[in-house]
Amino acid sequence: RKLPADPRVQADYAWAAYSMGRVADARAAMGKLAPSDPAQAADAKDFLALTDPAAAANADTPALIEKKLAATPTDVPALMVRAALQEKAGQNPVAGYVKVLEIFPQFAPARLALARVYLDDPKQLEAAEKLANAARERLKDDPDLSGILAIINFRKGQFDYAAQLLKELSAKRQLTGGELFALGMSQAATKHPAEARQNLTQALQTKLPEADAAKAKATLEELAKPDAKK
Repeated sequence: RKLPADPRVQADYAWAAYSMGRVADARAAMGKLAPSDPAQAADAKDFLALTDPAAAANADTPALIEKKLAATPTDVPALMVRAALQEKAGQNPVAGYVKVLEIFPQFAPARLALARVYLDDPKQLEAAEKLANAARERLKDDPDLSGILAIINFRKGQFDYAAQLLKELSAKRQLTGGELFALGMSQAATKHPAEARQNLTQALQTKLPEADAAKAKATLEELAKPDAKK
C-alpha cells in the first residue's frame, strides 16, 4: 500500500493502522516519517522503539515508558510494553491490557496478550476464548494465538482439535512445556499412546506446574501398562 506523502497525514495513518492491530504497517509508516520530518522525528523514534518486538528486553525501555506515560497516560505502545514487562516479572498485567482495549477496542495484540494471561485463571477460560477468537480476525496465522486456542480447546475437552492445532504449531516453532503437556494429554485421550508418551516425556523435561507434572506422570504410568501399548 502506498503511504501518504504529507507527514501529518502519514502519522495519522500510522496511528490508525496501529489502533487496528496492524503493527507492521504502522511501523512502516513511522519509519518513513522519522527521517523526513524533524518536527515529528522524536515521537516517531519513540513509537518505533516501543513497538519493536524486542522492546521488553531493551534496558532503555522502562525510562522511555515513564517518559511517554507522564506526557500522555493513554500512550498505547507504552502501556503495552509496560504490561509485557509486568507479565515477564510475574506481576499482574491485566489492568494494563484492559486499559489498552478501552483506548483501542480492536487492538488485536492486546486481545492476544490478555487471552494468554487469562489462561492462568480457570474462571476466565470463556473470556480467554472470546478474546482469542476476536484476535483471530487480525492474527489468524500468529503461532502464539494458535497455541492459546489449542490450550483453550484442550481445557474444554476438545482433544482432537487441540491435538490438531498443536501438531500444526509444532511445524512452525518449538512447543512450550505447557503445549507439550496439552498435546500429550490430548493424544492419550484420543487413543494415540505412542505419541502421548513421547510428548508427555518431553513435557516433564520442562518446568511444568506441579499439578500438570503429576497428571503427566500418572498418565505415563497408565500408558505403560500392557493393554495401553498399542
